[in-house]
Amino acid sequence: MSLAQLTAWCDGRFGAHPVEADSRERAYDIPWVVMDNTRAERHFGWQPDTPLPTVLEEIAVHADNNPDWLERSGM
Repeated sequence: MSLAQLTAWCDGRFGAHPVEADSRERAYDIPWVVMDNTRAERHFGWQPDTPLPTVLEEIAVHADNNPDWLERSGM
């Protein structure tokens, strides 16, 4: 899923919000993440058990149930 696709999903789930750059460092930032399991699948036969739409919905439900979670996590 690209960032554009994720933004579209979030807009559909939560309503449109402007995408803006934010150069502030936050406690849980990571410099780079690759979420492509192609090599793990090729070398070990591993595949994720939970489909991406399910993961996104679980995160969305958490956000709905914890409206202050971004502030509590330092965002």
